[in-house]
Amino acid sequence: QQFATQKKLEEDLKQAEETLKESKEKYKTVIENISEIIQIVDSEGVISYSSPSIQRILGYKSEEVIGRPSVDFVHPDDLQKVSLGFEEAYKKPDKPTKVACRCKHKNGTWLVIEGISTNCLDKPSINGFLSVMQDLTERKQDDEARHTSDGFSLSLLSNAPYPILVINADSSIKYVNPAMERLTGFSSADIVGIKTPYPWWTEETLQKTSRDLKQAFQKGAVQLEELFQKKNGDRFQVEITSRPVIQEGKLKYYLAMWVNISQRKQAEDELKSSEERLKIMFEYAPDAYYLS
Repeated sequence: QQFATQKKLEEDLKQAEETLKESKEKYKTVIENISEIIQIVDSEGVISYSSPSIQRILGYKSEEVIGRPSVDFVHPDDLQKVSLGFEEAYKKPDKPTKVACRCKHKNGTWLVIEGISTNCLDKPSINGFLSVMQDLTERKQDDEARHTSDGFSLSLLSNAPYPILVINADSSIKYVNPAMERLTGFSSADIVGIKTPYPWWTEETLQKTSRDLKQAFQKGAVQLEELFQKKNGDRFQVEITSRPVIQEGKLKYYLAMWVNISQRKQAEDELKSSEERLKIMFEYAPDAYYLS
């Protein structure tokens, strides 16, 4: 019985060793293939461990950074920010602290790295600050490019000589440019967020304008003429060119540009009236006229 018990203990021990080995292999595989950098920095700020992924991101082998101060790889302008981050992590054990800074690649370039550090000084197996870091360089570049693009687009809209109107799918006003404010007399604060019927619509053309807008939402519009009114009640006529902006099969918003054609329409009416007068004059003139 004692022999059987001993044998059972040996089998259990062997099974435990195999399970431990398997677990170590699993964690080793995870650490070696994880996309982020995992580092342990001791209380003196020296790197005591770095995952192999640092070579894919910063170009260094693990053994090249272990034993070196972590600040050796931080941009001088970001040292204070990193120092404050470690101070905060030191004061708040087990509470992750997030800090983004520029870190030096082995080839001399600077990458934007975001690190989430946790104070694990009280854990003997770590005895330091555990940091998980990822490369944000491409995302930062995309954000900056998007910001530049958005700023450029907004500048174009703001400085466009023609009134421009952006309408959401629910007919609420998303944006109006300064030219639109000048023409109608309504400020952005007056109209952004309101839905149809808009205050520049006139009662006598309400049905036509509403119908035209519905069709334009679906297909867009080219040289669509509408009679509108200013905030002070003055009437004016515009020619509208517009298009719906569709994303993933759904209407995102509606973009319209106006051209004030009031003077042109007035000139056309005067010309028409003049032609009518000439026609009557010639038809009822007592003398004979001919063109040679």
